[in-house]
Amino acid sequence: MVHIYYTIFEQVRDAGDWQALLQQMPPSIIDRVDRYRQDINKYQLVYGRLLLQRIFWDLGYAAFNLADIQYTSFNKPFWRADIDFSIAHSGNIVGCALSTKGSIGLDIEQIKAIDISNFNHILNTDDQQSLSKSNSVNKDFFKIWTIKEAVSKADGRGLSMDVKDIHIGPKQATFLNDTWVLQEIAVHPDYRCHFASNTPFQTKAVIKKVKF
Repeated sequence: MVHIYYTIFEQVRDAGDWQALLQQMPPSIIDRVDRYRQDINKYQLVYGRLLLQRIFWDLGYAAFNLADIQYTSFNKPFWRADIDFSIAHSGNIVGCALSTKGSIGLDIEQIKAIDISNFNHILNTDDQQSLSKSNSVNKDFFKIWTIKEAVSKADGRGLSMDVKDIHIGPKQATFLNDTWVLQEIAVHPDYRCHFASNTPFQTKAVIKKVKF
């Protein structure tokens, strides 16, 4: 089962409310927050962990504690071997995906005007041909981007993979011998969001917007 929670946060928080949210964070997260100079980066980090905590608690995992999160050699966070999760953020939207069956990866990107030629290092021939026929190049580029990021996160190796080797189909993506099922999440008209899983969806993902 796949559960996806997301939040759209305000750029400015009341100081008292913000401190109340910080008090829910373990010291390791607070240390990371203190190293950020921009408030938006602080918010993205904390809201991502709050969403993760909310999903686990809503699903009945009362023993979950943010302090118990560990990291693989590729910096992928995990808690238990039988549960996978992925956190993503862009702009003022943060999302968290959790799967109790198989691996999962989530990515969110705000759609912006870009120069496609600056991203040839991630685009294969099929990607470039698809974009050459597009009437909405920026929107379609970020579709490709979020799919490749989601697959790389689900795989666990992140951007240490050569994402040019990720080939995107209508509902699936492949990387070498692995196949990933894809789904888009409509979080906001100005953003693209996809998740990838190596387990076929038995039911629709549970998607919930959360306000803190």
